[in-house]
Amino acid sequence: MDISLVPISEIDHDIYQIQSIIQSLPRSNPQFSILLHALGLARFNRYTSSDDNDDLDKSILYFTHAIFLPQPSAGHGRNILQVFLDLTDALLLRLENSKQPEDVEYLIQYLHYLRDQPLQIFDISPNQVTTSLVKALAIQVELQSGDLTNDIEEMAILCRELFLPSDILQNENLIKIAVASLVQAVTTIRFTVIRREEALYQLVECLREACIHLPNFPHVPLAFAHALAHRFHVTYQTRIMRKQQPSWTELSLPKRVPSHAETKL
Repeated sequence: MDISLVPISEIDHDIYQIQSIIQSLPRSNPQFSILLHALGLARFNRYTSSDDNDDLDKSILYFTHAIFLPQPSAGHGRNILQVFLDLTDALLLRLENSKQPEDVEYLIQYLHYLRDQPLQIFDISPNQVTTSLVKALAIQVELQSGDLTNDIEEMAILCRELFLPSDILQNENLIKIAVASLVQAVTTIRFTVIRREEALYQLVECLREACIHLPNFPHVPLAFAHALAHRFHVTYQTRIMRKQQPSWTELSLPKRVPSHAETKL
């Protein structure tokens, strides 16, 4: 069922019921975190219908509080990872609207944390997390609040992970979102910013694979051509500079300075 089709009055009723239960429980109760998570989801669902930023802000607040409260022993791993996943979804949505640097910093940290967890055991899609991380890094590039070259290189590596043969057919939409974010990022900063050869290698190879797997995807062939030309230019300049640098054997030692005694002879 499409959440946006649920009447706000029905969502408000759910919020009221959850809040009533929460008020009757001590914070030490293991169910407290589950209810806060549910309240965050209700607020997030309300935002999809109301487009009220207050609903989105409150959902992020409730998700954050739920993470730091004691979790029920049964299904603890699943619960905490699901809360983190919902928190990152809400943060990414707010970030796309507000472009706040502090949001992107926390979001990237949380997504890196999720990528280090055994998500598949809990039936959580690792590729969804990877795509969200690419989108977050693209926004960080747009805001120029991080290391641009490192961000582009990481985005390229992450996109290449999505091109694995076992995943590519079932994740075509995620791949398109990730590649579009990468292309937008490199277009925003211009290729000339990227000078490190390894970063350029990852970018070129990623766009090469994107041309193969997404032959009709707009802007990718042009981005690939620009990246390839820029890598050639950087590589050529690097080789010229290395040739112009004298080797240690070519460096002449300074002439010996006469001693004080020799100057008197």
